[in-house]
Amino acid sequence: MFESDEKKYLKKKYDHLHSPRSQLKKQPSQQPGRDMSPPQETAMAIGVPKTVYGELKLSEQLSFQLNELKQRFDNLREQLEYTTYQKDSLQRELATLSQKYSQRGDQLKSVKKEMSQMKSTLSESIHKCF
Repeated sequence: MFESDEKKYLKKKYDHLHSPRSQLKKQPSQQPGRDMSPPQETAMAIGVPKTVYGELKLSEQLSFQLNELKQRFDNLREQLEYTTYQKDSLQRELATLSQKYSQRGDQLKSVKKEMSQMKSTLSESIHKCF
């Protein structure tokens, strides 16, 4: 009721764009340059013509790239395994060192206790002498 002519036009245009009939029109047409499948688009992007030789060349290039990616993946997996092995060995070493130092700490505590007992007995014996 209070809509301007521009708003009415835009609404009509928007409704027309989203109607089922317009969706049918938007589907790809069968034009020769537009019905390329993804491998053919890839071939054209690489610069290989759309021929049997071009398909073979593209296949060769793609297999080469795939082998490179597999090699990289294998290298990364080996590095991960090596790093995991190093981490495990260092954790074991840390555990043994921690245990060793805790035992030495216990030994130091016992030695200090013995020294304090010896000191107290020595001081008692000195007091008895004088």
